[in-house]
Amino acid sequence: FIGHRFDEVFALCSRLVVLRNGKVVADLPTGEASEALVVRHMVGRQLAEHPPLAAVDRGAEPCLRVADLTAEGLGPVSFTVNRGEVVGVAGLMGAGRSRLLHTIFGAQPATGGTMTLGGQPYRPGSARDGIAGGVVLVPEDRKQQSLLPDASIRWNVTLAVLPRLARGPLLRPRRDRAEAARTIELTQVRCRGAEQPIRELSGGNQQRAVLGRAVATNPSLLLLDEPTRGVDVGAKAGIYTLIAESAERGSAVLVVSSELEELLRICHRVVVLARGRLVAEFDRAHFDKETIVAHAAGLAAAPQGAR
Repeated sequence: FIGHRFDEVFALCSRLVVLRNGKVVADLPTGEASEALVVRHMVGRQLAEHPPLAAVDRGAEPCLRVADLTAEGLGPVSFTVNRGEVVGVAGLMGAGRSRLLHTIFGAQPATGGTMTLGGQPYRPGSARDGIAGGVVLVPEDRKQQSLLPDASIRWNVTLAVLPRLARGPLLRPRRDRAEAARTIELTQVRCRGAEQPIRELSGGNQQRAVLGRAVATNPSLLLLDEPTRGVDVGAKAGIYTLIAESAERGSAVLVVSSELEELLRICHRVVVLARGRLVAEFDRAHFDKETIVAHAAGLAAAPQGAR
């Protein structure tokens, strides 16, 4: 059995064989293994612990307020995201998770309901409107929707902040190179240099570069759709740190992931979608994997602690 989800591997297997760079680096009875030990063998080093979640001011005006929002295949949906808060969106495939992010961003038109951003009415008619409002989306498919594969890493990571690096209509190359170097260092992209074509990087390093570009804009609202899909556990740890640091700087973060364990690890709250509708909301103190999955599958009534 080959899998990326530790809960499945530990539940199904009596022995664990770990490969790194094409070689067997560990062969362990499951009863003697732990997730931390397996990860250490996989990446060849001890990963830093995920930074603790920062406290959130729930009494302040939310960064994003969504009320009875509807779009094609979505809604009605109502929830809030506070500044400095990481809110996860859970649900089965086809539940409307990506549609929700695209509607908030302006890439898909809303058909009803209201949104406020920073206390002001917000109804984006296009992605340009979302960007102008300080909203950034990192979409699910980085190769098709995020990367300029034939361009350099420098161009990919500075593209979203070019106005900040220019004097009038002219780009200042020195500032452009400095911004690229800063983003590469911040996100720990492993590369030969900023001029290396981004297509030559591993999936994890490409995703770090994409996230670095998004974070460089200092967004009010950061929308992340499957931010760790197709990356190894070492890259995941780095991405989790980037998300936590963005929230600490005051961004509101709304993240979609098919890996429920991931949401339970990095989020302050989790909202659950089923068939386009929001069916439950859980604070961190009431996280329960089985209950969340039951709601996503439409098999449970709202429990105590869910809203």
